[in-house]
Amino acid sequence: LGMTLFGGSPPELDFDNRRGDAIYGGRLSHQLSGVYEIGASYVKEDNDGDDFREEYGADLWISPV
Repeated sequence: LGMTLFGGSPPELDFDNRRGDAIYGGRLSHQLSGVYEIGASYVKEDNDGDDFREEYGADLWISPV
């Protein structure tokens, strides 16, 4: 079982200030080494304290026989 978490200030190149900007999320995964890995991820980004982006994802890797 694996877990990755991240958070911080998004590195965007615009003229808007970064006050109230944040990005955070993570990924949970399970693997059987050399056979498969399955994961679920989430990311949320706030701009000036308002919701800007929210995404969910899933991934699967299976080893060829």
